[in-house]
Amino acid sequence: MFPADVTEINPQVSCARREGVVYYFNGPMPVFSHAESDRASFAMFTSQMVVNGNCTQAQIVRAFGISGISMKRYVKHYRQSGTAGFFRPRKTRQPRVLMPSVLAKAQELIQRGGGPQGGGPGAGA
Repeated sequence: MFPADVTEINPQVSCARREGVVYYFNGPMPVFSHAESDRASFAMFTSQMVVNGNCTQAQIVRAFGISGISMKRYVKHYRQSGTAGFFRPRKTRQPRVLMPSVLAKAQELIQRGGGPQGGGPGAGA
């Protein structure tokens, strides 16, 4: 995804990959770096450049070969959550658990041959 040598994002901003680290430059001055494998830092910094007006989304998409929708999501996430939002653990849902009373009721219905609608043998006859 990252170029091996310096790549121009626009006339003011460029990036380079050296020994597993990606460096971003504003003119000749380095402004940020992250490990090549650090996707969260990539998403955070590129969206920050877009929000601050240093680059357009299209320039980032062209320079790194990512999808336009990914860039739009990064920018939206940055605007909603700031830089910290890229480094928070993802929220996970708790698994559904059958409570003992519900489990007993379900087992009773199965043993009688009924279902949730009470359609056991002879039902509706």
